[in-house]
Amino acid sequence: MFDTLSNLTAKQLLRAARLREKLDKLEKELGAILNIAPEAPAPVRKAGRRRKAAAASVQAPKGKRRFSAAARVRMAAAAKARWAKVRAADKVVAAAPPALKPERKISKAARTKMAAAPKKRWATGKKSL
Repeated sequence: MFDTLSNLTAKQLLRAARLREKLDKLEKELGAILNIAPEAPAPVRKAGRRRKAAAASVQAPKGKRRFSAAARVRMAAAAKARWAKVRAADKVVAAAPPALKPERKISKAARTKMAAAPKKRWATGKKSL
């Protein structure tokens, strides 16, 4: 419909407007004769996205949610208590450093035994050549 309206000349648009007025007048007369209440003409909706105001009018308006003063005081007290607990836990951890594992040492006999094992393997390999 919008494509055809954009292609019309000014004379054609004026004629269409006059015809629309005549139609509205005739419908009103017909309603008076038949005792029918005149219907409101259907609004012509433009193509494209709906405006936010039109969309908001469909839904019930929501007010901004607000907390009472007492609720805000309770929330502040709870937040302070949570942070105090965190800080107290940090102090305990800082006071006692974690115990380090003692460094494991290999005895001198074990080291000599470990060093002798590959020498023994190499010696057997040389004999086979």
